[in-house]
Amino acid sequence: MKRLVVLFAFILCITSMWGQTIKVEGSVLDSDGYPLPQAAVFIKGGTNGTITDLDGHYTIEVPSDAILVFSFQGYKDREEMVGGRSIIDVKLSVDSQLLEESVVVGYGTQKSKDLTAPIVTIKGGELSKQISSSPMAALQGMVSGVQIINSGAPGATPKVKVRGVGSISDYATPLYVVDGVFQDNIDFLSSNDIESLTVLKDASASAIYGVRAANGVIIVTTKRGSIDHLNINYDGYAGVQIPINIMPLANKNQYIELRNEANKNTIGWTPLDASAFPGDTDWYAELVKPAFTTNHSIDLSGASDNTNYSVGLSYFYQDGIMNHTTNDYDRINIRLRLDQKMTSWLKVGVNSVLSRYEKNNYNANAFYQAYLNPPVYNVYNEDNTEAYPVKFDSPQLYGFANAYGNPVAVAYYNNSGEKGLKEVLSTYAEFTIIPQALTFKTSYNMDFYFYDSHNYTPEYNVGGSQSVGTSSLSKTFGYGLNQILDNVLTYNGQVDKHRFSVMLGNSLRTQLSRSLSGTRNSVPYYDSASLYLINGSSRNQLSSDGGTRYNGVSFFTRGTYNYDEKFLATFTLRADGSSKYQQKWGIFPSVGSAWNLTEMDFMQDQHFFDYLKLRVSWGMLGNDNVPANSSAILGTSGMGASAVFGDTVYDGVGAQTVVNNYLKWEVVTEANVGVDFSTCANRLRAEIDAYDRITDNVVFYTPIAAGGGTANLLSNNGSVMNLGLELSLNWNDSA
Repeated sequence: MKRLVVLFAFILCITSMWGQTIKVEGSVLDSDGYPLPQAAVFIKGGTNGTITDLDGHYTIEVPSDAILVFSFQGYKDREEMVGGRSIIDVKLSVDSQLLEESVVVGYGTQKSKDLTAPIVTIKGGELSKQISSSPMAALQGMVSGVQIINSGAPGATPKVKVRGVGSISDYATPLYVVDGVFQDNIDFLSSNDIESLTVLKDASASAIYGVRAANGVIIVTTKRGSIDHLNINYDGYAGVQIPINIMPLANKNQYIELRNEANKNTIGWTPLDASAFPGDTDWYAELVKPAFTTNHSIDLSGASDNTNYSVGLSYFYQDGIMNHTTNDYDRINIRLRLDQKMTSWLKVGVNSVLSRYEKNNYNANAFYQAYLNPPVYNVYNEDNTEAYPVKFDSPQLYGFANAYGNPVAVAYYNNSGEKGLKEVLSTYAEFTIIPQALTFKTSYNMDFYFYDSHNYTPEYNVGGSQSVGTSSLSKTFGYGLNQILDNVLTYNGQVDKHRFSVMLGNSLRTQLSRSLSGTRNSVPYYDSASLYLINGSSRNQLSSDGGTRYNGVSFFTRGTYNYDEKFLATFTLRADGSSKYQQKWGIFPSVGSAWNLTEMDFMQDQHFFDYLKLRVSWGMLGNDNVPANSSAILGTSGMGASAVFGDTVYDGVGAQTVVNNYLKWEVVTEANVGVDFSTCANRLRAEIDAYDRITDNVVFYTPIAAGGGTANLLSNNGSVMNLGLELSLNWNDSA
């Protein structure tokens, strides 16, 4: 009994000690001793908390053995054991994590604070918050100086320009680099596949990628594992796209009134009577509909000391808003990434993205006809006996010219689509020759794609010129294989306050494409399975094939220098050779420097800037993302060059020759001045850049005199200049 009494008393004592609370007060200050108002003070692992007043002072009652957490936006959290103390004053230091983050810069990484060029990184999580079919559509409005125009059509590629139009025609687009593989776009990726997306804006930043980088570079890094155990993430949404802000069109009465007003002075004009017309159709409203869209993705990832892996599966579907036609896009992606440390000196990795897509295109002319057509007739007309196979109404029945055509019929009699498969593969082996100093990395990158497209026009009649007497089917099959082999040697060193790196590299690349097309008329349509050329007529059939092959080789070097985190410099030099030019080789240098002012002694007493850096850079880039200058016309063939002897037609070759222009490198020269700063405890961050970009020897086709065997030739034509000022402000604060 005595033992039970002692045990009970002991338990009461412990309980009393555990339940004892004390009043704790104090101040929360920054590193310079200034108060931090609205700072959070709370018990770790509990719900009890408070905030500081305007003087940074707080009061809170806590258990005597509790742990207090002090938190303020833009500063590092700090934990303090109460330990029976009644007064606890703390100082919080600025969280410079954003400055310490690694940024992908091409064949390597650098810390944000060490950059000498305008480079912007967007996390994949920010992209996946946007509902879009393409990561570039999701990027719209996030990066200054990057113009993105998205039509919204299912599967459509957004038009992207970095710092204006640097060249002529549609090939003046940025280079996309997906885990080391060069791409013309990243429509095949889902935003959920992406870990980070980095935009290299100016010539000094893009120079390391050379010949394809003259119009900017967008580097995409796919997801990888980052934790010590299996992590499974699912992300999905479903929604409806509803057309809004549809252009208001005149109704029947308004249209007739305006038509009469416009022609009242026309000799012989007979005023129209609205009651004489059967319909009152809003063609835009008739052509659009709500459209369903959905996206689902699942990711399995994990990491250990030696292994890092990520596997993902995603599905995207988007229906188009055009009514009365099949207009949609769906895509399935399978992604795999594995990085394995084999030994202390060898690391290998493989990354694969397999994408299958299928899309049905709409006829954009239907929207044009909706804008053009009068609203005075109906969509369908059972009395239009000449219309088949569908009894559409025709504007010609009411006296309108052949320029007018039923917009719904334009949409309905459209059957155009494409399906394809794409595999992006990158592998590497990285050798550590001197730990923490010298590494050698070799990588092989491949992009293989296949596509199958068709365009079928059925036999139909609506009225007037809106008629097709013979059905036709065109099909195109094509594939391409792009390969890159990179070898990079990198040395990192430090002597006292001097930190530097030197990189030497070589890149070999080939681009191969092949296509085969055929067309036949009188192809019947029973269902999609009947759309084969063999079912059509062999009369007037057409066929063609084509292909390209380009080769390139590059040697490059990059050096970086950092003195005591105060003065930074970057130098890049590339020698690029391309089979697309007669001038095979080009030499392109670039240089950048930066000054971290907040690291200087004379800035230590100021309290406005948490971070301040000035940048200046200059660079030259060659661009071979242009058509190859290899289409010499030695002669013409076909019926125009044939002759008849007796009753036999003999093929011949016409004696025509075209001499190609001597094509020189298209060269971009750009200068950039910028400033980066953060203030208000890193809650406000800003980047300001001014740039001057000139593209010389611009390459595009120009017309030549007739009779030369071709209508135009590639040549170097003039220059393009872009001047700009960019401002990016970002405020990040807790609620």
